[in-house]
Order: sequence, then structure tokens, then C-alpha cells
Amino acid sequence: SGPKGYKLPFFQENLPLFTMIIGLVIIMLWYWTLISVLTARRRATGLAEVATRDLRKFKLAVEGVNDHVVITDSEGIIVYANGAATRITGYSKKEMLGKRPSLWGKQMPESFYKKMWRTIKTEKKPFYGQLTNKRKSGELYDAEITISPIFDERGELVYFVGIERDITREKALERMKTEFISLASHQLRTPLSAVKWFGGMLLAGDA
Repeated sequence: SGPKGYKLPFFQENLPLFTMIIGLVIIMLWYWTLISVLTARRRATGLAEVATRDLRKFKLAVEGVNDHVVITDSEGIIVYANGAATRITGYSKKEMLGKRPSLWGKQMPESFYKKMWRTIKTEKKPFYGQLTNKRKSGELYDAEITISPIFDERGELVYFVGIERDITREKALERMKTEFISLASHQLRTPLSAVKWFGGMLLAGDA
């Protein structure tokens, strides 16, 4: 107690009320934070479930195709390979994951790969081309490839999706057709040359 007529400052006089108000604000903030965390966790769980379902559908779809499909991170490290990739290259998925596609590549001139990386990483455009790769057995094969960069919602590069089609048989047939036409043309040209020569002799009166 103090001298008669002494009045406590406003803050001290209302300290219990302020303490209660501050306590209520802290409780409300804690409750709001808890609700936000639970909501964010529920949303994240839902997105994860959707992503898992989508990934499962993607795998079911991609595993059934005949084309070799790989997904790499932004640095070209393989994070996914389908069954056709193992069948075409001869490498198992375990051997592929964590490696680069150069595992079965590196058969083209350096300029080819420089152009490829410039297109997909610097220009951020899909790359199309034909190249020669090597199977695990050492056998070379011809392939047609499409590499597409994948971006997140902020436009940041996150993945590359590469689709490779083995065109060894088609290229072999194309070479056979070209060789056949060249041979047929040569074989037809030989008797025609003789006919022309003999016709010239007839016209000149030499035969």
C-alpha cells in the first residue's frame, strides 16, 4: 500500500487485464499456427497421394511401350528408366540409376553433344536427332532420340525426359535398298553401254 490518495499507473493498475489479453493472443496465435500446420500437412499429403497415383499411372503406361524412356535430373543423372531401356541397351535398371546416358552413348562427335546440351539446357527447347549408341555387349546400334526439358511452376528446370527408338533395322533396310538401287543401276548401265556402242558402230557403217 502507498500514501493515501496515491494512484497506481494505468499499466500497473490494468496489469491483470493486459496479462489475460496477451495470454489469449498467444493462445490464438498458437491455435492458428497449429491449424495452419495441420492444413498444410493435409494438403501436402493429398498432393503426395495424387503425385503417387500419377506416377503409378505414368509407370504403367511407359513400361508398356517399346521405346526406351529415361528421366534424368537437371544435371543428366538418371532417376528413372523403363523396361525397354534395359532391353535395348542391355544394362539393368540398377546399373542405369544414378548414372548418365553416356553409359551407352559417347559414340558421336563432341559437337553433337554440345549442340544437344545447348538446345535442352541453354535454349530450353526439345532436341531431336539420330545417333549411334553402344549396347552393354559392345554392339553398336542406331537410334532416334527426343529429349524434352521439364520445368516446375516457377519455370525452373527440374527434369529431362529422353525417348529413344532403336532404328537399327530400319537403317539396315534403308542401306540395303540404297545398295540394291546402286547395284541395279550399275548392272543396267553395263548392257546399255554395250548397246549404245554397237548402235554407234552400225550407224557409222563399221558393223
